[in-house]
Amino acid sequence: MLMNRRGSSLKLNFRVGLFLIVISAFFLEVAIFVVAMWCQAHADEAKPAPPARTIDMTAVLHDERGGPLKDPYTVAKDDPACAKCVDMTVGVAISHALLASLDEDRSLPWEQKWAFGLLAERVRANPAATLTAAETVKIEDRIGKVFSPIVIVQIVQMLEPGRKPPEVQ
Repeated sequence: MLMNRRGSSLKLNFRVGLFLIVISAFFLEVAIFVVAMWCQAHADEAKPAPPARTIDMTAVLHDERGGPLKDPYTVAKDDPACAKCVDMTVGVAISHALLASLDEDRSLPWEQKWAFGLLAERVRANPAATLTAAETVKIEDRIGKVFSPIVIVQIVQMLEPGRKPPEVQ
């Protein structure tokens, strides 16, 4: 057995060194994994905001068969089948989503609710409503919480043409 000047075994020092290299490599892999997971979790935050866009809010939304969707808020007592209901437009749907009282809105400051109301009024029947990037993001969030996929698809395609949906999970 070889000995160094201090009298300790070189074989033991080699094993300790090898152990330290293996442990260091393990912690490096863990650190890389943690950074990768963090980047993946925050990837949405890095997406650029959609540009300001002018939208025709009077465009009628359609059902899966191509017929016009009806605005359920216009149903009359004598018309439960909604045959006389007006067609639901993009602006009307966005207005309903902005004016809806969601559970998460309970803690929302009244000023934000006021801003939602003003935005709802501005877009409701506007044939050329210009939306900022922040308004577009908020509208997409509210539409996604209030409406079914048939409405979400049509509105997101108008707000962000060419946007690709996420993978179905």
